Amino acid sequence: MMVSFGKVQPLSHGVWTAPLGLQELSHLPGAPVRVDGRHIVLVRQAEVGASELKAPIASLQVLGIGSINEALFVETDVGAGEAEATKSEQRQDVPSEIARGAAPLTTASQEPLQGNGDRLFIAELGKVDSELQRVGRALITRIRETYPGDLIKTESPRKFVEFPDNYWAAEIQNRKMMIKFIIRSQKQRLYNSGIEFHSERPPAYFYIKVSCDNDIETALHFLSLADKK
Repeated sequence: MMVSFGKVQPLSHGVWTAPLGLQELSHLPGAPVRVDGRHIVLVRQAEVGASELKAPIASLQVLGIGSINEALFVETDVGAGEAEATKSEQRQDVPSEIARGAAPLTTASQEPLQGNGDRLFIAELGKVDSELQRVGRALITRIRETYPGDLIKTESPRKFVEFPDNYWAAEIQNRKMMIKFIIRSQKQRLYNSGIEFHSERPPAYFYIKVSCDNDIETALHFLSLADKK
């Protein structure tokens, strides 16, 4: 059975927003938590027209019940061929220096090379514990509501970084049941924030652990403290 959502607007590749009330939301599957802002809905096999999004009801999952009657739809399925092709390109294009926090590789026009990194991050989450999947998907969705961009997959397993407005990285650690969330910042600024953090690579790189819903808001605050370009 297909469900249709009208007045849909694209935000980025594989991410849309549309009005959605609590009554409509109650018919969708999921085990959501309460979040500020839009409802968060994961979707697979989406068909997007001029102003309409359709998807099988069985492919929908509500990640969070929002405070306004509007939803953020995030497409989670990446075709195997597309994902492998993108990974192959990024393995060739992204040097090991990016994993160490260096400047991104650029083209002759000096525009940063960007791939379909957010969707690759979500695809990588599909290989880990289901609870960590849910938290990781909610994390990247909330980040994109405030910070547009696209992650870059590094040569390090399950590590993704983003440049240039503010450096941050997310490393999926399934054995520890957490996402290591790293930013480049100033230690005094972090001390003043009151956030409990750890040193990643002194004196400029620090991280927090993201493993549950309560950590997501902390991660957003932490990201706001990252150094700008």
